[in-house]
Amino acid sequence: ELGVANKAIETPVGSVELIKYDADDESKGLAGAEFDLYKGTPAAGNTPISSHTTPGTGIVLVNNLEFGDYYFVETKAPEGYELDATPRTFTIGEAQATVPFELGVANKALEVPVGSVEFTKIDADTKNPLAGAEFTLYEGTSSAPGNALGVYTSAATTGKVTVNDLPYGNYHFVETKAPAGGYILDGKAIDFEIVSDTTVLELDNVTNKRDYQPQIETLAFETGTNNKVLYPGMATQISDRVTYEQLTPGKNYRLEAKLMTKDGQTVLTQGTKTFTATTENGEEVVALDAFDARALKGQQVVVFERLIDTVTNEVVATHEDLSDADQTVAFLVPSLQTFAFETSTGLQHDIHPHQNVELSDRVVYTNLNPGERYTLEATLVDKLTGNTVFTQGTHEFIPTTASGEVTVPLNALDATDLKGNAYVVFEVLKDESGQVIAEHTDKDSLTQTVSFIEPSIGTVARDKETGESNVHAGPITIVDEVQYQNLDTTQTYDIEGILMDKATNQPLLVDGQTVTATKSFSPANTDGTEEIEFTLDASQLKGKDIVVFETLKLNGAVVAVHQDINDAKQTIKVVDPAIGTTLRDEETATQTPSPEEDVTLVDVVKYENLIPGREYTVKGILMDKATEAPLVIDGEQVEAETTFTPETANGEVEVTFTFNAKGLAGQEVVAFERLYQNGKEVAVHTDINDANQTVKFKTPEIGTTATDQNGEKELNADNEVTVIDVVDYKDLIAGKEYTLQGILMDKATNAPVLVNGEEVHGETTFTPENADGSVEVNFTFDASDLYGKDLVVFEKLMRNGKEVVNHEDINDEGQTVVIKNPEIGTTLRDVETGTQAPSPEEEISLVDVVKYENLTPGREYTVKGILMDKATEAPLLVDGEQVEAETTFTPETPNGEVEVIFTFNAKALAGQEVVAFERLYTDGKEVAVHTDINDADQTVKFTKPDLKTIATDQNGDKEIMPEEKVTIIDKVSYEDLIVGKEYTVTGKLMDKATGKPVLSNGKEVLGETTFTPEEPSGVVEVAFDLDASELGGSEVVVFEKLFRNGKEVVAHEDINDLDQTVRFIKKPDPETPGQPENPGNPGQPEQPENPGQPETPQKPENPSKPDNGSSKLEKKEETGKDKDRTTLMSKLPKTGDSLSLLTLLFGSLLVAIGAIVFLNKRKQNR
Repeated sequence: ELGVANKAIETPVGSVELIKYDADDESKGLAGAEFDLYKGTPAAGNTPISSHTTPGTGIVLVNNLEFGDYYFVETKAPEGYELDATPRTFTIGEAQATVPFELGVANKALEVPVGSVEFTKIDADTKNPLAGAEFTLYEGTSSAPGNALGVYTSAATTGKVTVNDLPYGNYHFVETKAPAGGYILDGKAIDFEIVSDTTVLELDNVTNKRDYQPQIETLAFETGTNNKVLYPGMATQISDRVTYEQLTPGKNYRLEAKLMTKDGQTVLTQGTKTFTATTENGEEVVALDAFDARALKGQQVVVFERLIDTVTNEVVATHEDLSDADQTVAFLVPSLQTFAFETSTGLQHDIHPHQNVELSDRVVYTNLNPGERYTLEATLVDKLTGNTVFTQGTHEFIPTTASGEVTVPLNALDATDLKGNAYVVFEVLKDESGQVIAEHTDKDSLTQTVSFIEPSIGTVARDKETGESNVHAGPITIVDEVQYQNLDTTQTYDIEGILMDKATNQPLLVDGQTVTATKSFSPANTDGTEEIEFTLDASQLKGKDIVVFETLKLNGAVVAVHQDINDAKQTIKVVDPAIGTTLRDEETATQTPSPEEDVTLVDVVKYENLIPGREYTVKGILMDKATEAPLVIDGEQVEAETTFTPETANGEVEVTFTFNAKGLAGQEVVAFERLYQNGKEVAVHTDINDANQTVKFKTPEIGTTATDQNGEKELNADNEVTVIDVVDYKDLIAGKEYTLQGILMDKATNAPVLVNGEEVHGETTFTPENADGSVEVNFTFDASDLYGKDLVVFEKLMRNGKEVVNHEDINDEGQTVVIKNPEIGTTLRDVETGTQAPSPEEEISLVDVVKYENLTPGREYTVKGILMDKATEAPLLVDGEQVEAETTFTPETPNGEVEVIFTFNAKALAGQEVVAFERLYTDGKEVAVHTDINDADQTVKFTKPDLKTIATDQNGDKEIMPEEKVTIIDKVSYEDLIVGKEYTVTGKLMDKATGKPVLSNGKEVLGETTFTPEEPSGVVEVAFDLDASELGGSEVVVFEKLFRNGKEVVAHEDINDLDQTVRFIKKPDPETPGQPENPGNPGQPEQPENPGQPETPQKPENPSKPDNGSSKLEKKEETGKDKDRTTLMSKLPKTGDSLSLLTLLFGSLLVAIGAIVFLNKRKQNR
């Protein structure tokens, strides 16, 4: 028996989505709707194929419906909705195979009868409506409560609570918040039932009882004025306004008030008031008893209140807060401010100290009690001690206002002994009882103070001839100007003077006699001056200081004196001329001149005690300090003189020496001076060791350090190079202008460097701040032709156009810089992969990154490269040509990099090493080279891509039945590919016998797979689909080629490679009946695995696909192959056929012969 299986064709199916929603709100899905599903069109007697109930979303999805017509019928509506039994038809077609058919079905909600409820919230006592009470409404009765439906608040003016749209049924309210204002919460449930939708259910009023909590607030003030700040009188009255809340109307209460000191310790007065409350809230005023508040000036007092229920005598509210400003009143402090003055003149100060002086005191008062009688008592006391009483005065008055002023006259006094001193008027204010209300007794108060003037004198003595205080020895007249103050213009005064010897503090004696003078005068003004003269012979007083003493008298009594032995203004000096000198460099004003060709020294001669207006001559000469002999320049002494007439006794004059100091570096020179008057030497200053008379000449030096702008000693040969020469200088003149002049020298030739035929100079003019320091000289030039040269900087220091010092040493390393030679280094890489392992393909590009150093920015360079064969160390030849490339560039910086790209056919270079050589040129001249055959960075090694293939059918068999639909799988193993790059394997089936392409339906059989390798080596599959029904007995070979970017990388096309070969089994000749070859055992008839049972065809597994590639061929169906096998088996005899024995024997013989032939052929093929 031969069993043949067929796979059933799958019936196409689709799906439907039923959406149940509210007719008034499409977004609201309805649960609980029940539907029957029918196939076909609506008709009576149809049987449903399934039933469905909508879930919470309202959506039902029914799958696996065969194509055709269907309809839903609603059998039960969602709760609360009308039933809609209309058949809902729909059709399942190809569109519903992937997307369900959407069928929307709406339901209208059933109308439910509703009613309303209303009640009023009222005060239990007043029956007034209450707002703000909150009630929670619940379903069901209070004994069987249900869900809370909401919270409702009693209305603002009516106190009503109204709820509408309640479905029929039982409900109850519970009060959850009482009205504001101290009401007690009533939590009893209020049950009711809604049974009508035409009338509002009116419930009984709901009451709340008030929980009264009396409270009081108070405001204290002065009775009659309402003032909170008041005068502390003898009979002060205070009232307290009490504001109350939450009293019981109609009830009697008593207010008790106490006035307390601020510390709460003392009760000052009290008051009470009884009243009947007519309303909950109101106010009452309590008047406290009058009391004496005089002792409370400046203090605060507080009213305490208690509210008492007169029936129970219980205190129901208090207000006793010491810090409450409303309960507090404050007492004023009476104060005095006084202003003392002389009654007749109004003067406060500089009062003349007469025998009969009258004073008054103006008193400004505040915070008095109008209408009350007061007494002011004034006393004049010593300002220093505040104790001595000189005079007094009193004044009574009655103020009409709280603030004002009065004047208190004091008794006349003899002020003769009070001159020059200050005194203070003290005031005390008393009331009618004699109690002191206020006082002003501050001895430091300026307004209370008066002072008496004191006469004084001061003097200034001068020489009458010169007006100076210094005189020469000889006859002189001294004029003493007496300056007086505070004199009485009605009186005549006497001045008496005497000359004193300052050294002895005794009267000056001339020829054994004192020197005196007197003068009488009447002052025109209180302040002025008078002169008094003293004439004497001072020939013997040389060097003495004479002091003038003066005494001022009135009527023989001493009024003032001026006798200060140390007062310079009273002093005349008989002087002795003297000189001192200070030698300095004129230009720098220092004692360290620069040793230059033209130097001027100035000797400042300071003189003392000369007579102004007389002619003097100073003569000077310069001395060599080392030899103590006159300084000789060019065989001549250095001398100078100056004639002058001093305008003052003391001063200075300059003597100027000008000479050539070029040879005096480090030498010390001293100036000697002599002073003459009328040809007579009057003073001399010749001290060889006097530092002020001495100068020491500087020793200037320079040293230099040359670098580039970055401090480097090696420079690039740029078109524009700047050498900076840092010149360190010593012992220059600070603040004076110098010029450094430099030139670049060629160390090799010791001659100036020439650039374009010109010397390279640099110059800097500077003014040093200090004697030692440094300055830069810049040399900017074109160094592009100075590769490898050593350049030395020579410098000269100039001032005023003349050389001061130089530094010109051709071997000084500090003065030397070097121009560097260019250098290059290279790195060769594959452009595509960035590696040193390029793929040997038809067109590749290698990039050589050339790093350069020491180039000239802005100058054009060319890098020329050539690829070398590392094995032969000769230039690489491709198609008979060398592989060369070049790049021309202009660098912006001395160091950088540039790329040279080589593009060529590398198809034949698999596994070969290639090295890049580079040379750098500028202006046609080679300036750097990098040609190292063993440099790893310059080297790349080409990969060796390879392919190997194994061809089978989908089951891995090399021998295949020649069927109409056959798939050959070629497993392609690759090596040495570029990871991450896309490749394509293309294949072709070849007839091994003819070496020509296999044709299927007249066309070549091709396969192709594109993939991206993750590793250099791996496996990918190529599938070939063909009609092999005519290929029985043929051998087919798979040829493969590997491409990238459309170009062949490698091929595997060996017609004799058994791995690339598959064999198609030869079918039996239709004219010669027999058994077909068994693919697994050629030459033997194919047998079922279980004789006597029909064979169950096995579904072949799909060939595995590569993980990293994608085949462009789709999977083909296997039904054709199964069909061919079934047809072949149907030709074999089966048990029960009516065949003759001869026919069976003949058939068996044919099968045996066929099997022998097949085995022989198979052995030959192998």
